[in-house]
Amino acid sequence: MAGDLTALMQRLSREVRGVRGALVLGPDGSVLAQAWPEEPAWARAVAGACTALLTQIVPLASEMDLGTPRRFSLHGERGQLVVARTADGLTVGVVAGPAALGGQVRRHLDEVLSRLERA
Repeated sequence: MAGDLTALMQRLSREVRGVRGALVLGPDGSVLAQAWPEEPAWARAVAGACTALLTQIVPLASEMDLGTPRRFSLHGERGQLVVARTADGLTVGVVAGPAALGGQVRRHLDEVLSRLERA
């Protein structure tokens, strides 16, 4: 399964313009697969940030009666972090630069989620 996950992350990183890298986290926050052209020093921090943000967002969404969050984004001046979660607790994080098109990132991310949920 790890090879399939890595292939999915490599495809996402390769096919979506502006994507700097992507990773899949297990329900416990462990890195199951990742794809970075060159692994940046902050790559491991992305995993921690995704886990920490989900820890805060899931209860907040429940409190607001929004249901289970499927995806959220953090947008900065020079890029974005898009995080999505499968029903069984896998988390996909995508780091994209300013040239990345948000809709394209989300569409490909939805495709990855769909494949993960079918696996």
